Amino acid sequence: MASNNTLEYLANKKNSENKKNIFSAFIKKATSKNTIEFDYLQPNKATRISTKNQSNNNQSVNRKKTIELTSIDGKKTVEIKLSKTQDVGEEKKVIATNMSEDSKNSQISIGNTKSTLGKKPLTSDPVSSNTSVNPTPILYRKQSQHILRSDISQTSISIDENDFILSDLEKIHKDTGKQLTSVDIDYPNEKWYKRQMIVFLKKLPRCGPKYPTREVSFTLLNAYLDFLSNKVANKNTSLAKNGGQTFHAFGENILISIIHQVAAICEKESMLLKIKIQNEKNDVIIMSDIHGSLFDLIRAFVIYGLPGDKTYLFLGDYVDRGEYEIEVTILLFLLKICFPYSIFFLRGNHEFPDQNRKADFPKSCKKHFNSFNYWRLINFAFNRFSLAAIIENQIYCAHGGVSQWMKGRETIEKLVKPMNQNKTLIERLIITDTVWSDTFRDERQKSTDLFLPSIRNIGYAYSKTALKKILSDLEVKKMIRGHHPHPDGFYEDYKKICYTVHTSQLEKGSKGSVCRVFKKAKSSEVGMEALNYYIEGFFASVATIANAINDIRKEYLFRQKEFLLQDDTRHINKQKLSTSVYKYSGNNKGQKTTEVKECFYCTNYKFLMKECCSRRRIFVTHLQIYTFMMKYNFIKRIEQILPFKVTVFDKKFELCIRGFPSFLDFLHSKVKRHHELTSDTENKIITYLNKGINRFSPKITKFTEIGYNILPNQMFYDNVEDEDKEFNYDPYFCFEVTKQFEDDEENEIKDII
Repeated sequence: MASNNTLEYLANKKNSENKKNIFSAFIKKATSKNTIEFDYLQPNKATRISTKNQSNNNQSVNRKKTIELTSIDGKKTVEIKLSKTQDVGEEKKVIATNMSEDSKNSQISIGNTKSTLGKKPLTSDPVSSNTSVNPTPILYRKQSQHILRSDISQTSISIDENDFILSDLEKIHKDTGKQLTSVDIDYPNEKWYKRQMIVFLKKLPRCGPKYPTREVSFTLLNAYLDFLSNKVANKNTSLAKNGGQTFHAFGENILISIIHQVAAICEKESMLLKIKIQNEKNDVIIMSDIHGSLFDLIRAFVIYGLPGDKTYLFLGDYVDRGEYEIEVTILLFLLKICFPYSIFFLRGNHEFPDQNRKADFPKSCKKHFNSFNYWRLINFAFNRFSLAAIIENQIYCAHGGVSQWMKGRETIEKLVKPMNQNKTLIERLIITDTVWSDTFRDERQKSTDLFLPSIRNIGYAYSKTALKKILSDLEVKKMIRGHHPHPDGFYEDYKKICYTVHTSQLEKGSKGSVCRVFKKAKSSEVGMEALNYYIEGFFASVATIANAINDIRKEYLFRQKEFLLQDDTRHINKQKLSTSVYKYSGNNKGQKTTEVKECFYCTNYKFLMKECCSRRRIFVTHLQIYTFMMKYNFIKRIEQILPFKVTVFDKKFELCIRGFPSFLDFLHSKVKRHHELTSDTENKIITYLNKGINRFSPKITKFTEIGYNILPNQMFYDNVEDEDKEFNYDPYFCFEVTKQFEDDEENEIKDII
């Protein structure tokens, strides 16, 4: 960089490696002394790299007045000048392009915007953001022009069209004294919920017959980064507080297109991603549990490089608990559309409606999109994320870990998308464990069990011995996971084979972590490097964060042509097609990512409606297992071989959860777990159950496959209050969903439509 008033960017890709980091002025050096570089093939020789603490007195960079883009031959210079207009107090951005003598001079205005970047955040008068590379009416709408999506009570829909919903609401209000809105996710009135959701979906704009091109997607990314920069800089203004915030960046029709397009991209990726490292310069950056922390995400881009230059793998938990959960989600969606082979999403437990309905995510959707129902629409995209990934055939990555029902890679690969369409109980157990399971920590480390019920009341924790066996079946050597934060940041759960990365710092004083997986230049061996850090104090000020976001926007703007010229048709990380329950036409085969594609969901809207109207669980909870085991009299069936009589409820509950894997093996005509993952005690229980198969009611018939619908509590709202209370369950409550019930439900939706 030449001076405080000039930034020079080299346009030639060949020389871009020598370019000074444009973000260097915005950051402080790492404050942690816990940088650990792991020699992957020789983990015992891990070296610890210390970094000196940096003073917190770093000053933010002065505002750049001119940006010059000069090519190597000097024939073309692009100059961005910022000049103030005295009459309105705004700053006008102008791109002046000086071509060679044989070319015409051109000048392109890219819009007017107030800006506070590099200054103290304003306390009033919010920034209005309408900047884009290629202005178009659909990118930005004034607030008065928003297509607002509010609750039924606020939506301007004709009475004739919605009298059935209004009558439902009036009856509910009369019976309960409660005025319902669409955020009442757990209200057990299926017809009311479906009707209000269908009215919402029918009023949404459609994508049209085609998705936006990749060039247009870069324009949208530029617009959204500009919006984020201004929003962060003006955090205390009405721009950051009022409803429909996202529509300050682009219209609702664009938002719907983004959600549909990222859903389509992810649905076609394999459930088990295979990620390769192209060379020693293209690292894989692993992040997990961002939890709406925009600043942690921006920090990673600043430190490690941008998607497009680096490959990013996210292990889940993008939403809940964080201030910027919607902003993080939309930004990642846009980056996925622009760089489909440089950014990959795994699903965490907080990307399931089972879980994110409980926290503030639906309310955040109301704040940003003017409707709680967007909560379900974003989960529509989450439902198409992958479950796990393998890097360079050596490192297995997942949000929580592994499942005792895994039998090699094909166990994961055969799972279908969308994820709720996996109907067998074993498939649901694999999904649940992969996103919910934990390692043994604290007092459990001394246990000799292979698996133990998770203390989270869902899923099973796994021992080092069990993990070794499963990783062997997956043909990998190590695992990187998230889900379980540690105060010290990056944590080695099991020596040499299991590591936990957790990016956001949920508790004050805890450290965040990001992991880098790379190939060594000389040997091409795979290595790992993890940096623990504190996000607090990393950026000098809020204005500095806004400047960093704006610099990321400029980097993508100036290098857009370079990224678009990359040939993605033969990309090293192009994924195999997933197994999808939906049948796509063959028109898209062989298309490049830069070509327009038909929106499958808009042309087959019934699929989207059915999924968004569903309030069925995907997880297998301990509550469901306990009620199921009590119904089939598990304790009575094995009490003769128990060393003591079980009468206390807590002991009954624990015994049922511990015995469930054995009971499930007994119910199947063929044992579903690997024999090395069953203990001697479990084998003894299975043998005893087989001898007395007809001794108790209900009588048991062996199954080839058991459907998930055999479990009780199929809906979100079943025993929803009890679910969050410790051991306060109705042990005999059971509601088995039959095929007839599912058919009736589908017909009900058709009747409403």
